[in-house]
Amino acid sequence: MARCLASILVWLSLAIWFAAVVSAGVSAMGIFATLPGLEPVLPAYSMLSPEAQGRIAAGLVTEPIFTATDLVQCLSSIALVAGVLLHWLLSRRVHRRIARWTWTLAIAVATGTLWGRVLFLMPGMNQQLHDYRQAASSGNMDVANSARHAFESMHPTASMLMETTAACLLLAILVGGAAAGLESIKGNTSS
Repeated sequence: MARCLASILVWLSLAIWFAAVVSAGVSAMGIFATLPGLEPVLPAYSMLSPEAQGRIAAGLVTEPIFTATDLVQCLSSIALVAGVLLHWLLSRRVHRRIARWTWTLAIAVATGTLWGRVLFLMPGMNQQLHDYRQAASSGNMDVANSARHAFESMHPTASMLMETTAACLLLAILVGGAAAGLESIKGNTSS
């Protein structure tokens, strides 16, 4: 019974986490591909070009999405790690050692990339974004451009960490599903 509950915890938290990271990325892609082209007018940022105002508007729309999905990811990662630890503690038989270690390593890397991004990269990015918006709204374009460039220099790293997290979670889903499927087939043929 405890192993069954641990499996439910693992699969539920894994699915929720994967859905959160993918939905954040897909939302950002759609919003940043669409909103700037609509050329929204933001009176607080009237010193900026229509394109820049569109990017700021897209950022203002996606910021709460990223905040919410980061929270869901953090909570899911904690639940998943707890489930993985329970799974390891409760498993008496160790079948498919390579699959089990691959699954565990994928989850560990996903956890590390998530928490590394949230704890070490995002505070600086959020500060630069705040500084950019504040300076742009007050017309201090030198500070605004400097903060925007600093933010943009960190963005590829944040994207790469999110992509790595998503890829590792997908790997964990595939390896875990394949191992569970093989275990089920083995159980059905031995009866």
